[in-house]
Amino acid sequence: MTAESTIEASSSPADFDGIMIRRQMTMVLAWSRVEPARVGELIVVPTLDESPGVVIGRGEMTARREPGRASFDRGQISATSLLTGGFRDPSISRQQLRMRSHTSGVFVENIGRPRLISEGSEVDTVRLVPGDVIAVGRQALLCCVARELPREPGVSAPHMMARFDRPFGAPDGFGMVGESVAMWRLREQLASYAALRAPVLIAGPPGSGKTLAAQVLHALSRLAGELHHVDALELAGKAPPERGALLIEHIGNLDPHGSATLRTLLDNVDTSTDGLRLMATVNNMEALDPALVARFPLVLRVPGLEERRRDLPLLIRHIIKKLSIQDPTRASRYTGEGDEAIPRAELTETLLRHTYRDHVRELNNLVTMAWSTSRSAPFGLTAEVRERLGGGRVTRRAEGSLTAEVVQACLERHNGVQEKVWKELGLKNRFALRRLIAKHGLAVKRGRRT
Repeated sequence: MTAESTIEASSSPADFDGIMIRRQMTMVLAWSRVEPARVGELIVVPTLDESPGVVIGRGEMTARREPGRASFDRGQISATSLLTGGFRDPSISRQQLRMRSHTSGVFVENIGRPRLISEGSEVDTVRLVPGDVIAVGRQALLCCVARELPREPGVSAPHMMARFDRPFGAPDGFGMVGESVAMWRLREQLASYAALRAPVLIAGPPGSGKTLAAQVLHALSRLAGELHHVDALELAGKAPPERGALLIEHIGNLDPHGSATLRTLLDNVDTSTDGLRLMATVNNMEALDPALVARFPLVLRVPGLEERRRDLPLLIRHIIKKLSIQDPTRASRYTGEGDEAIPRAELTETLLRHTYRDHVRELNNLVTMAWSTSRSAPFGLTAEVRERLGGGRVTRRAEGSLTAEVVQACLERHNGVQEKVWKELGLKNRFALRRLIAKHGLAVKRGRRT
């Protein structure tokens, strides 16, 4: 990486399977009106307190790097960069944003023509923490993401990793999408485990892709025979196949008797000679019987979306591409200024901020619903999507029940950002808040946010 991008964040290094890991604050391009193919690219933000920061704006990549000027990067898990320059949208200023990291996020200052929007309000400066989203006018969304970067990445089976090669952001040959460190770590584990026959426990939150990981592992292993699926509750009384792989799903649902049945199966199958590989999936490995976990020499952890926030824009784009193939009529209506369908910025920002329980499966359902229920182009945050997100269940408060002190305290807590205030107070909209401000004669301080 360049000198700017190798500065370490102040957070403590973590350890993953013996690899020391450092964290870097980044800004990920999450949505672009005219450059949707670049979503997922990121800017690594310098962290030294004395640094004036870096500037990002419009500009092509040049052979000579300008001091203090940032570039978007398609870098993956390794310590190398693939720099792509700045924005190419002509409506964005050549010097648009100045950024530098603090101990837990990023300071952003707007120095260009398009407005900087945070939480629905125009600001001059803003202090972001991971998960926060800002808009550059109506042209682009950027999301603050803390990524972990291994100091010495290495793969025990590089010939296996070659099978994951594909263009940036595109699904690999097995259908997995993601450029985050968490996803490349998963690919490395899959490549490393492929040569072994030992049973594998695949753990991860609901909807994160555990079954897909099992399919990839089986394909990489090149075992004779198919991948057979069986629910853990239906395992009793069934003879295992003679060859291939057996995926036992949802073993977290087993009662003590079922757990004992599975332990017996694991004890009796000789994977070194029988030509059969055993795999099992579970949402929460910590809740399993320790005696059962001990039967799995290999554990594969599939990350949830909270561990791979960088991948959210790429997953959204991938889902839209699949929908475009299935539904070309809507795709032509939803196509933006380029040659592919794009969602409204509001929908993307909402999906970036959402807390997922069913992870990739839930994200797919939300994007599909937005695609199917939008009545205008581009497709966006429809009433049906809001309801599914929980917006229809918000408890509204009567304006008369809120005292001047409560409203003033909330205004001060959010630095006068009314979008956040009316939502926290449970009001119907911002106009209800403005009526309360006028009624009580409250002061709204709109100072620079830092």
